[in-house]
Amino acid sequence: MKYILWFTMIMMGVLCNANTCNIKKDTDGFIWILKDNSINRYDGKHLKLYLSDLKNASLFSDNRNRIWVATTDGKLFYYDTFSDCYKAVKGIGQTEQIYTIDNNNNFWFGIRNELHIYNPDMKKVYQFKLNYGRVLTVLPLSSDKYFVATSSGLYLFRFSHGVMTCISKELSRGKCTHITQLCYHSESKKLFIEDEEAGLSVYECTINRFSTINTRSFSSSIACIRCFDEESILAITNNAMVYRLNISDYNGHLYADVNLYSSDVQYIHGIRDVWVDERKRIWLVDNPLGIMVIDELPMKCNWMQHEQKTRLQAEITDQRLHRIYCINHQRCHPEKGTYIANVSGTSLVWHSRSVSKKSPEKYPSIYLDELIIHNHRIYPGEKNSPLKQSLRHTKVLPLSYDENTFTIKAVSPAFDYPSDLVYTWKLGNGEWSEPSTEGNITCTNLSPGKHELCVRTLSAESGEPIDQRNILIMVRPPFWKTSGAYTIYSFLSILLGLGILKRTTLKTKVDTFPETEDKKEETPKEISYTNPKKNSDIEFMEKVDQLIEENLTLSKININKMAGVMHMSRTSFYNKVKTLTHQSPQEYIHNYKMQRAVHLLSAEKDVRISEIADALGFADLKYFRLVFKKYHGVSPSDYKKQHDKEKNG
Repeated sequence: MKYILWFTMIMMGVLCNANTCNIKKDTDGFIWILKDNSINRYDGKHLKLYLSDLKNASLFSDNRNRIWVATTDGKLFYYDTFSDCYKAVKGIGQTEQIYTIDNNNNFWFGIRNELHIYNPDMKKVYQFKLNYGRVLTVLPLSSDKYFVATSSGLYLFRFSHGVMTCISKELSRGKCTHITQLCYHSESKKLFIEDEEAGLSVYECTINRFSTINTRSFSSSIACIRCFDEESILAITNNAMVYRLNISDYNGHLYADVNLYSSDVQYIHGIRDVWVDERKRIWLVDNPLGIMVIDELPMKCNWMQHEQKTRLQAEITDQRLHRIYCINHQRCHPEKGTYIANVSGTSLVWHSRSVSKKSPEKYPSIYLDELIIHNHRIYPGEKNSPLKQSLRHTKVLPLSYDENTFTIKAVSPAFDYPSDLVYTWKLGNGEWSEPSTEGNITCTNLSPGKHELCVRTLSAESGEPIDQRNILIMVRPPFWKTSGAYTIYSFLSILLGLGILKRTTLKTKVDTFPETEDKKEETPKEISYTNPKKNSDIEFMEKVDQLIEENLTLSKININKMAGVMHMSRTSFYNKVKTLTHQSPQEYIHNYKMQRAVHLLSAEKDVRISEIADALGFADLKYFRLVFKKYHGVSPSDYKKQHDKEKNG
């Protein structure tokens, strides 16, 4: 049985207009997806943004399995798992093309007929001007040998100790001068070449023989070639047809046709990259569709419902069965799949909710991924951050007393059936929580002291534990509950006791004096009473409104700075605003901005929605509309139309 897991990546509306161009998998099992302008990590359910504003970039992994991003303007970034972020390293400046990274961690860049080789570990740059025309692509063969395709043909070079030497004649006999793809099959020692004009060819390294492969049966020109297994390679055409070619005789057959999924809609495909993982799943990066995953497994279906509502009862064995389902930015729904079967040369398409599921070859590990305090994600290395390194590598998490309410996000990269994994957790010797498909753990008002948090993944079907992570959480007590504070309390109690004793002694002496008969009875003076507490609260909120107004254009007003201006701690400031408004400071600020937005929409006739968003610190117009609609029930434009209509009516 073979099925295709097809999905279009849509993340907060930003993936729709970006062309996905590269994909890699790290040692922890996460999939990294590089678009034209950003890089995201995919765990089977969610996309997590790391870098943006990247142009003409490529994604690589080095011999230490680090993930790298290189751009044509010379920027280099690598993913640091201990800080959970990408760190920049010094690049080499502007280039035209990024070719590859070799086994020695050398990056190969190109400018016309020049090769620039840069090693970020050694901080060395080598530049070579080749007399073989424009460099088209480079493919490492070994630690010091490289296939280099130029506008004059294909050559084998040696690069060692900073010296570049051509060690072969032109290998394609002058037939390949527009090479777009190189693929080396290590088991057979054959180099497969895709040329815009010559088509698909093969160079047998052991016998020094070049030959052309017949691809007339292919439906379109080849966009990408990749090794599949010891006996075959894959050739993916520009119209998203996947062909599998035998290494021995180069005979090929259609392996998968992605167009059957979208037969009612005709897409112009753009295959940008292909990656085959360790389970022989094929990840196709297709513009504009996104990413399609092809996986072939044995499976039997006894009952199938055809899309024309006719029923077919058949035992399918040794047939091609494609199961297709979509993944959005929230979760995948494998139960709601579309199936394509090839039975006796006929393609059948139907939908089914009751199908056999494949068991994962190996259950993924669980990781503690994010720490959120007061609706703010905490990053390692930030000022006053409790994280010294990423939460994934943190064993002891120290928190202050005002950070005792928090959320930890756990993830487990699963791509076959993410819903088969559920999360449960407990604190100390408490009970395990109810299993959930989302790994969000929220702890509220933890008392000062040590708390061991245990997070576990379970099989949704059997309930058996799969993996577990533990982290020790240490909540520091507030100052008034520390030993130093108790020392001060004891000292003040002694002083207070001495004061009371002294006053009692003095009163006893005064009481011994006789009262005078002519002592006049004093009449109490009239006391004028006001409510200073109420007035101070009004002044406090007026000062808060003034601070918000002064920082209205900021996208995120710093609560710590507001508390500092008010000469209060963050906790005191938070509690007072919450008491007076029944809202957190951040909620109050959002509410203030939304009321301000209503005022601007009502007062200004020709004002633009984007101008109001900028004035209120919303850089993203779409986010402003979402927040406005959440508070007022309608979009800003609809609100303005209603207001203008009521005003003119």
